[in-house]
Amino acid sequence: VTGVQTCALPISVRHANPGLGKIYFYDEVFTTDHRWVMEFAEAYAKRVGLPFFCQTDPRILNDRVLPPLARAGMRWLSMGLQGSPRVARHYYDRAYTAEDILSVGRKGKELGFENIFDLIIDEPFSRDEDRREVLEILLGIQRPYRLNTYSMLYFPGYLTTKRASSAGVIAGADIEGAGDGRFAWNRFLEAGKDSKLLFWECLYDLAANTEL
Repeated sequence: VTGVQTCALPISVRHANPGLGKIYFYDEVFTTDHRWVMEFAEAYAKRVGLPFFCQTDPRILNDRVLPPLARAGMRWLSMGLQGSPRVARHYYDRAYTAEDILSVGRKGKELGFENIFDLIIDEPFSRDEDRREVLEILLGIQRPYRLNTYSMLYFPGYLTTKRASSAGVIAGADIEGAGDGRFAWNRFLEAGKDSKLLFWECLYDLAANTEL
């Protein structure tokens, strides 16, 4: 799919909704292909021109892809974090560094878009030193930025689920769709959460939202 083809739906949606103010692209590989991004950014700026939201990955060459997207109208950028760089590398095959994350924060300030970081709080392989590293990273990101916290979800057949099951950190009923059969998207918002995890969640929130 080319960048020009991707613009076709926003164009038709805008024509059908004259009052449309912004567009969200929920696609975790949206910024992967540099050549595609350049083509999309040029076409979007000319043919759509609305502010938009998209997602990226800390492993992407963001110094290259973010400037053209910002010029095209990107005003919000979301990035998922699976915990500390050690945990992400060893358990989730996400080989990012603290500098990868911090550099995106600097780009937000430089290019004028809002950074949104989605952080899994109750990731089971983290030690306190991993959580402390995450806290230090959050403290190092240039504010303002938005931090969303989520619970770890285990879906059937995924490598992450198999690893957690083999390590004994989850049981069969913890797999989504098993047990009571429902998908607990907001499990971390439930009452009775682990007090240690609540402690770290509060520190993360303070780091992102105050001049701590």
